[in-house]
Amino acid sequence: MPSHSAIILFGGSFNPPGIHHRTIAGNIPQDGEQLVIVPGGYYKQKACWSDVSPPDRKKLVELGFAGLENTEFDFYDLDRGVYTPTWELQQRYAKQYPHADIWHAVGPDLVVGGAMGKSEIQRLWHRGPEVWDRLQFLVLSLPDFTPPDGDLPPHARRRNIPILRGRSTEIRERIARGEPFGHLVLPEVYRYIAEHRLYGYQHLPVA
Repeated sequence: MPSHSAIILFGGSFNPPGIHHRTIAGNIPQDGEQLVIVPGGYYKQKACWSDVSPPDRKKLVELGFAGLENTEFDFYDLDRGVYTPTWELQQRYAKQYPHADIWHAVGPDLVVGGAMGKSEIQRLWHRGPEVWDRLQFLVLSLPDFTPPDGDLPPHARRRNIPILRGRSTEIRERIARGEPFGHLVLPEVYRYIAEHRLYGYQHLPVA
């Protein structure tokens, strides 16, 4: 890890990584910031994450985010077959990089209701109230989805992301139904999915 003043952890399933993920990642880091892509391992609340093997998910993530500046990967979960909650991820990075300013990039949907203690982070995450009160969050603000200031965690700042479209769920559903999905992923990701028949892909591999 280069000696950047700030480390931004961008976690998610990325199953598969779409163009929207890459757009987000490309707009997160600014001067002096290092972005780390953190694909999460399997856990029961996200059973769909187990549909594709960890080695395939790892390769898809590498292809989906290849070439972005100031961006690295953390494959701790996929390499070990575990799931690391955000609280434990914070502890690991704080121990490994004691002088770094650590931030967690999260979508606006995760903080909605925060003013009333009803955000997804507060209600559902491991040690949610502590995570909310003590960790630093980079809340991604979209042109059509910007949570009010009152819903933000105590230690939060915004990062504006250009308009984008796509969700991994939509990509998987399109593949399973045999519908076009090339407009939602990079060509390299499309080819890998087709060649390895992932997510129920049934067509002939692309050239």
